[in-house]
Amino acid sequence: MWYGVGEGWRDLAALLERGLTDSGKSTLCRFLVDELKGRFTVAYVDCDTGQSVVGPPATMGLAMHGGSAGSPAPYLRFVGSISPAGHLLQTVTGAKRLTEKASEAGASVAVIDSPGFVYGGAAFEFQFQFQLIDLLQPTHIVALQRSRELERLLANFRRHPGIAIHRRPGISPAVVPRTATERRAYREARFRMYFAEAGPRKISLRRLGLHGGSPT
Repeated sequence: MWYGVGEGWRDLAALLERGLTDSGKSTLCRFLVDELKGRFTVAYVDCDTGQSVVGPPATMGLAMHGGSAGSPAPYLRFVGSISPAGHLLQTVTGAKRLTEKASEAGASVAVIDSPGFVYGGAAFEFQFQFQLIDLLQPTHIVALQRSRELERLLANFRRHPGIAIHRRPGISPAVVPRTATERRAYREARFRMYFAEAGPRKISLRRLGLHGGSPT
C-alpha cells in the first residue's frame, strides 16, 4: 500500500514505538498502524464520523490489528451524526468507551483518529478537542497543521508531564483535499458498501431499553 509518506513520518513511528502511543489523522493513523502491527497488538480507534474508515458514516469504530488473535470484526458505536456539532457528548463518550474496549481487547498501542472538529463556534465554545484530550489522556499528541492554527489548543497540554506533543507541518502528498460534494459522495459510497447485503429483519422490542429513542 502506498501512502505518500510525509516528512518525518518514519521517525515519528519509531518514536511512538519506543514511547507508545497515540494519534493523528486518517492517512497518518493508517500508516502508524501498519508500521506497528507487526510488533504490537494495535487498536485503530476511528472517531471521525463524517469520513469514517472503520464503519459507515455516523458511527465511531474500533479495529484491532496484529497480535495472536488475528483481526476480529470491527466494533462500532452509533453516534447519530456525521459531525460532533450537536452530538458532542455522544462523540466524547464514544471515544472513551472505544479506547476502553481496545484495552479490554488486549491492545498495547491505541492510535486514535480524532474528528477534524477544530474550527467554528461550537468547536470553540465547547472546547471539544480539549475535552477529548483531557478525557482520553493520550501519551502522545500529533498535530498536523499548515501554520500555527492548533497552538491555542496545544498550549493547554505543553506542560503536561505525561503527554508529548509532536508538530508536523503541512500534510502528506497523498492527501487530496475533498470538496463538500466529494465528501458527501464518499459518505454515500460508504453507506452503500456497508448496507449492500442488508435485508429486512424482525426484532422484538420487548425487554429492550431506549437510548435516544432507539431500542438498545
